Amino acid sequence: MKGRLKALLAPLFGLSLILGLAACDTGTPEQDSDTAADNASAGSDNDRNTDALPAIPKPTGDTAANNGTKTGNIPEDMLGRWGLVAADCTSTNGDAKGLMIVKPKALEFYESVGTLARMSESDAGKIRANFSFSGEGMSWDREQQLTLTDNGQTLIRREYGEDAAPDTFQYKKCGA
Repeated sequence: MKGRLKALLAPLFGLSLILGLAACDTGTPEQDSDTAADNASAGSDNDRNTDALPAIPKPTGDTAANNGTKTGNIPEDMLGRWGLVAADCTSTNGDAKGLMIVKPKALEFYESVGTLARMSESDAGKIRANFSFSGEGMSWDREQQLTLTDNGQTLIRREYGEDAAPDTFQYKKCGA
């Protein structure tokens, strides 16, 4: 049965291939070389008639912003070291499991790092963004919202999406 089906379909495939190639034909090789010679003698790029070429749109602002997302950095007021408890800011033993270091494009935790992928909301005191995380041999994406309160001394982090923590995390600025 399979052999018959192949035998029936082979001529159809061959015909479609021939028709496809014929549609791409722009003329004889002699005509193609004449056209190339004409184009070469037409002068510089500025002298050529380019009406037949499609217009290339000029960028208008940030491409990511035009797609509904923003690029950029985490606001400067959010940068630095933040601890869930005071000991997270002062530990010298490397056991500050509640420490979060906020960098312009990353959130660093005890055993993971989240790299800023794209922002959906951003102002001086609040961002909402997607981060690509990696740590302990795993990787995942998570949407995060960071909100500054208490005159910039408290940073509240909330996660969104599948497997997100149900509660918010409240950090205090280290050294404050």
